[in-house]
Amino acid sequence: MGPWGLGATVRSPQSSKSSESLSRLFGTSRPPATGEASGEKYGKKDSLRRRGVDLVIQELVQAKAKHGIKAVLFYDDVFTTHPKWMKEFAPRYKAEVGLPFWAYTYPRTTRKEDILMLKDAGLQSMTMGIQSGSRTVLAEYNRPVPPEMSIKAAQDLVDCGVTAYFDLITQSEFEGAESCRETFNFLLDLPREMRTVGFYPMVRFPGFGYTRKVEEQQRTVALDEKSYTYYHKLYLLTRSKLPRRMIEAIGRSKLVRRFPSLIDPFLDKELPFLYLEASILDTQSGDAIEVTYAPPDTAEIPDRVPFTTPAIAQQHQHTPR
Repeated sequence: MGPWGLGATVRSPQSSKSSESLSRLFGTSRPPATGEASGEKYGKKDSLRRRGVDLVIQELVQAKAKHGIKAVLFYDDVFTTHPKWMKEFAPRYKAEVGLPFWAYTYPRTTRKEDILMLKDAGLQSMTMGIQSGSRTVLAEYNRPVPPEMSIKAAQDLVDCGVTAYFDLITQSEFEGAESCRETFNFLLDLPREMRTVGFYPMVRFPGFGYTRKVEEQQRTVALDEKSYTYYHKLYLLTRSKLPRRMIEAIGRSKLVRRFPSLIDPFLDKELPFLYLEASILDTQSGDAIEVTYAPPDTAEIPDRVPFTTPAIAQQHQHTPR
């Protein structure tokens, strides 16, 4: 733990390629209006703090000199919350650190001018938390982000030339067939350049606002595993190169709904898979890259969250960012 009570790791490149990056967290609390954990205090005085640019740059310069790092991963829940801070940070990072980096963003705080500024400083890749395409579900998460805002933010990332990913939470106690269909329709409108690393099941942590709401309302996950297999495959289909009208037709097919494996031939043979700790940036060239995982034969793919490995599922189970 650092002096701010934040967990942070510095890894030396001597052990493996995956150690050639520095993971850092420079802010405290959760800015999005999720009502979760410390985020329940967001918007109140002193609810969100960030270390000064001088300290951040000093630490990164030291890590670069001491450990030979070649990339930086900023694990603040949302990196783009302080425009003034970023304006001070970007030119100094470019001049004094000069390494490619990755960070999280959020639809409400994704501003095109800021992304371009960060890209000039070294931003190569960014992940945006979307969590659901259903207005109803987002309202239950206390995250009233209009789908149009998320789509615009995603398009801005694409237009800025940043390799962009989106997070999506699934298997929530507030989801149903209708809300999953809304998410499918939303993803049809989301720029196809937005990539996904898989879909993360909702997890209830003790004391969280989401957990209390589920317990108070005695909610349970309404859909079975076969239904989620179907919807997950539809979600992935929206990232394919198929014409939209064909994807929509597949989504309307009652036969496909009954036999989700009929979607498999239309999916990429290699599905998205990456560890942010290891491969979101090519530490040699500084380019954002995508590591793929070739799945086994369809019959061997488990029904539950079939488009990510168990390690990824365990690593990324969470409540809304």
